[in-house]
Amino acid sequence: MTRLIEGHAIERVLIVDDQADARGAYGELVEDLNLVPVEIPGPVDENTLLSVATERDVILCDYHLKRQEYAECDGDVLLARCVERGTPGVLCTGYSDFGLAIRRDCLRWIPSRVRSREAEPQVFLDGWAECFREIGGSVHPARRPWRTLVRVAGVHLERGYISAIVPGWSVQDAVQIQLESIPTDFQGRLRTDARFFCQVNLGAESGEELFFDGWEVADAEFAEQTLHS
Repeated sequence: MTRLIEGHAIERVLIVDDQADARGAYGELVEDLNLVPVEIPGPVDENTLLSVATERDVILCDYHLKRQEYAECDGDVLLARCVERGTPGVLCTGYSDFGLAIRRDCLRWIPSRVRSREAEPQVFLDGWAECFREIGGSVHPARRPWRTLVRVAGVHLERGYISAIVPGWSVQDAVQIQLESIPTDFQGRLRTDARFFCQVNLGAESGEELFFDGWEVADAEFAEQTLHS
């Protein structure tokens, strides 16, 4: 059966999970939508996944993928690469700190994230619809990126993240940004009070919803004026 999602005729759902039983369980939910589940065996990367995908496919991807050599990256990285190239998907996991675990650069490309306990057919449909809208250029205000100043409040190399203040979002609430989500060319510049410009969704309601992409080094004088304006 073909199901229309945001004007797109969808027939199949590519299911990406390193656990075969989980792929089967997701498949049953997909069948409830009268769509065809396609379980993707490992090893998998974005190229092999996109080589299978057609314009009538969407993706359902688990977060943890590195176990059993199923993939070299976790689901946030894999799905973000696929969505950026035009194939919609939903990220799903039972991970307790889901919001803080997703890489901040990947978060820009993943509008829909579902906890396993909340996994239901309609939730998936809503998630794919939201992803289709973003790909088509209709971005919710909470997800719209803005070029804005970011100030490093602390560097925690041993824990793998920095804390940062985004004055355009909150002048006092620091957010964590994983080092792996920051381009390597910028990691040598990370120090307390260093200033950068990033694309950030300033309309986000919570800190864990903020994404950071498109890093630029801020001119010191201009950054200081911006910070105190």
